[in-house]
Formats: sequence, structure tokens, C-alpha cells
Amino acid sequence: MLDKNNVEVRITMSWDRAVLLMRSAEVMGRIGMGQFKDMIRVMVPDMPWEEQAKIEKVLKGALNMGLDESSYYPIHSKRVPDECQNCWEAYQHIRREISWAADGKDWRTDARDWKTQMGVSYDNPMKYSNLPGVFKVEVVKGESK
Repeated sequence: MLDKNNVEVRITMSWDRAVLLMRSAEVMGRIGMGQFKDMIRVMVPDMPWEEQAKIEKVLKGALNMGLDESSYYPIHSKRVPDECQNCWEAYQHIRREISWAADGKDWRTDARDWKTQMGVSYDNPMKYSNLPGVFKVEVVKGESK
């Protein structure tokens, strides 16, 4: 019988697919928190803010989340489903790796340049999920197949 706690799965993908996976995980996390405008901004970046706000209002009402127009649940809230917390943790790991690699640096060995690497994208991820084990992401330079 397979011991799921002692298995490491590695997935190799192109840069574009990694960015897509990162955005997908972000969307799922934001759904659980009730951050629908931010979710829409990831999915449809050019949608006007007013349209995003209308959609958010409808979704919050339809889902009966107990949130007003400007509120959301923090990711660590018990109201946020485990799946959304798991996705948010994955999002943070992928985001950090992609951000550092895009700057031609490695967060494991290079010092952070606070003049150019100011955003949370460069921060160490927080653990929010209830999943055991370690989440690792690494950008490997080389040819995509």
C-alpha cells in the first residue's frame, strides 16, 4: 500500500504552464476568501473595476458568505475551505519561484534587492494548508520539451 506521506511528486512544465498553474491556484484561493474582484482581475485583467464590483456583489450574495462589499475572510480563517488554503499555499510557492527567476536570481542563494524586489511575490511563503510534507517549486533553466 502506498504511504502518501512518503511520496514526492515532481511535475515538469514550461514557464507559461507554471504561470497558468500559479494563476489558477491564486483564483481558487481568492474564491475561498471571497476576494472576487481580485479573482476577476487575474482572469480578466482589462475588465473595468465597476463591472468587477457588480460581479463580486452578486457572487457574495448568491454564495451567502456573510461578507459585505468590502470585506473578505483571511486565508487562515476556518470559513475558508481547506482546498482554497492548499491552493493559496501552492500559489505563494510558485509565485516566489517565478518572481525570483524572472529577475535572474535564486532566492536560495541570492540576496534580495529591496530596490527592485519590493512586493510580496518575493517573500517566503506562509504555511496555511493542512497538508503534510513540504511544498517545493524550482525553476530549472534549460530547453523545454
